Amino acid sequence: MKLIEKITNIFWEMEFDRLPLTENIIKKFVSEKNRGEYIEKTEIWKIEGDDSETGTEMHSAYSTVDDSYIGMAKFAEMLVKKKGLSKIQVADDGHQVASIAFSEENQKWSGWSHRAICSFGIGDMLFEEKFGSELEEEVIDKMPFIERGSVKIKELDQAKKAASNFARHVS
Repeated sequence: MKLIEKITNIFWEMEFDRLPLTENIIKKFVSEKNRGEYIEKTEIWKIEGDDSETGTEMHSAYSTVDDSYIGMAKFAEMLVKKKGLSKIQVADDGHQVASIAFSEENQKWSGWSHRAICSFGIGDMLFEEKFGSELEEEVIDKMPFIERGSVKIKELDQAKKAASNFARHVS
């Protein structure tokens, strides 16, 4: 199995908000480019103890807000250019992977994992993972995430909290 396949398998099998990956991977710095909202680092990644592999060149992205790992540089580019996101950062203290960001244009905070992304703004509901216990599961499953909560968002700090809650829910 090639190194990139091993890394991909480790990455997708792990809990997204933790990076045991960094314990098994030796990273050799090659270069970095400041892309505004993120730093693109070119590194050679090699699995520790595997002498048969020379390593794989990786183009990873790290937040300029808190130096958290965003993912592959192409993913960060999509967040910034296609989604218009800035202020990319971790959802909660103790996390190592960025999973929330802000859209100046839409005045919304977005939360994501490898499975989904959702944006929250003023007028939406503050996302609650355990919302609607009195409702049938089928009703909740069809309900948009921006409606799953009991508190209406009145300030952007609440929208940021909703995005954090959502990111944690889908991770």
